[in-house]
Order: sequence, then C-alpha cells, then structure tokens
Amino acid sequence: MKNIKRLASLVVVMLALSSCNSYENTNNVTLGVTTNTSKYGLSIDYKEGFRILWLTDFHFGDPYNTAVYNETTQYEHLKMMIDEANNPDLIVLTGDSFDEATTEQVDTFITFIDSFKIKRIFTYGNHDPSNKIEDPYYINSKIMAANYSVFVDYKDDDIEGLANYYVNVKKDNKTLYRFLYY
Repeated sequence: MKNIKRLASLVVVMLALSSCNSYENTNNVTLGVTTNTSKYGLSIDYKEGFRILWLTDFHFGDPYNTAVYNETTQYEHLKMMIDEANNPDLIVLTGDSFDEATTEQVDTFITFIDSFKIKRIFTYGNHDPSNKIEDPYYINSKIMAANYSVFVDYKDDDIEGLANYYVNVKKDNKTLYRFLYY
C-alpha cells in the first residue's frame, strides 16, 4: 500500500512539473500572430509543504455507469479521500467528474466540494458534457461561481473546448509552477 501511495504521489508530481513554467510570459506567438492570453491565467499562492490532492473519474450522474451505482456511497468515499488527504492546498479534478449528470447533480457536486473550503482546479473529461443539460456552459458557470474554484472560461471566445486556462502557483510574485488545462 505504501508503494502505491508513493507511486501515485510521483505521478502527481510529474504531472505538476510537466506543466511548470518559470517565466511570466502570457503572450503566445503562433505563426507570427501574437495573442494575449493573460485573461486565461489565474494564480494561487505557494506555501512551504504545498500539497495537491488529485481526483478523477467520479462519473456522478449516470446510474448505469457501474454495476452498483450509489451516489450517497460515492459522496461518502469522496469525503473520506479528502479528509484522508489532511487539508491539501489544492484539489485538482482532472475529468469525468460527471457522466450524463443533471443540473441538480452538478449543483450538488459543486456545493459538496465547495464545503471543504479548499481551492480547486477543474478540467473536462469525455463524459462531463451532458445531454441532460441544455446549456453547454452550465457546468462552467457553476464552477466559476463557486467560492473556492480556480477556473476560468469565456463563452464564445473562439477557442475550442470548455476549459482552456492556466494556473500559476506563485511565491513572492514569482511563478514557481504553471498548470495548463485544456
């Protein structure tokens, strides 16, 4: 079990470091066109011992996604994981939090995860968009409105996808790490 935890920690660190960027450049130059991307950037403060809890693939919503689907049990398990992480500085949700979820299920999840008062980053997986929700930006608007969310997306911004942004982890106004989400 200890080796599995170490391996999981190593994977998270590798993912975090693969998105690192030690400079403050917010202008992307592609094919001779400069686009200012600063409006897609967010920042959070670094502190000594900064810890990340990486969570993925809950699939809240579709009772047919597993042989035994029990949303109450899923929330209990999620709470246990967050509690066991012992107050991480950041929760990273890397896709498939939902699976054909309704607006009520999205609202319940956002309220639940916000109740821990831990900053969090969200990106989409292939199951998150739902045919049961008419507005394709519903999930984004709810996440952006949540108290502890570190997320930005602009409706109708001519950029493909629903989560294109970056988060700088800063100390003393210097970017130590950059997480890229798309």
